Amino acid sequence: MKNQLKSSIIFFCLGIVFLILAFIFPSISIFVGFVGGCFGPAVMMLYKYLYWRKRPEEYEEKIKNDTIELHDERKEMIRGKALRVSTLVNWCLLSIFIVTIAFLGQFEIIASEISRYIVMGIAGYWLISIAIMQIIYKWLSKKY
Repeated sequence: MKNQLKSSIIFFCLGIVFLILAFIFPSISIFVGFVGGCFGPAVMMLYKYLYWRKRPEEYEEKIKNDTIELHDERKEMIRGKALRVSTLVNWCLLSIFIVTIAFLGQFEIIASEISRYIVMGIAGYWLISIAIMQIIYKWLSKKY
């Protein structure tokens, strides 16, 4: 539990640093994203710390149940299969992405905005991989 408090304080301090940088450099919008990316987890960790600090018996039971769930053989098998299938799908998507970028570069469609396309492509890649993994896990959970 104390690790959540320490992590919360670290994230909060980083959020303050990025908030200051966002005000110093208003034209660089990535700092605003980092502010939200730091303050959001900091608030959630602080909430969890305060919530579980009042309920130590329930916290011990939760940790015990989480350990049992983590080492459940059926769920381990399902996680392994979901990871394998999602990895194969990700490789296919990455191959298509690489070929597409190569064609766009070959025909000189990509010029000064190359970073925008690449960043959006990678972000889409991560979102698709997370969604596919969740869908496959739920499908395998129903199947087994």
